[in-house]
Amino acid sequence: MAEALERLLFKEFLADINHNEVFSDIPQESKDLLKNMAESPSNQREMKVLNDDRIASYMEKYRYCRQDVEKGKLGKTAQLWLSYINHVWLVLTLIQSIKRNDFAAYCHCLFKM
Repeated sequence: MAEALERLLFKEFLADINHNEVFSDIPQESKDLLKNMAESPSNQREMKVLNDDRIASYMEKYRYCRQDVEKGKLGKTAQLWLSYINHVWLVLTLIQSIKRNDFAAYCHCLFKM
């Protein structure tokens, strides 16, 4: 359910920035970084993606879109569902922190809960 709602939000984000396709305005080199990480994930490839300025800019725009929805840009119903999505991500992060034995992430999740 959370993934479906996240996809709907992302679809709204694409419409908001006048794009029909994900990452349609970034260069092929950045798309290749994403493709390589998706095909064979590793910490090294993740860092390359996170350090790519064009991908980071795109992700930042999406973060701002989410903040606008949290403030009510798309209405109260969208705010409610975004709250649900955020809580699901929080629970998933808590579970991951337990599996990785990451006490700092665990404490962060508990604090946010």
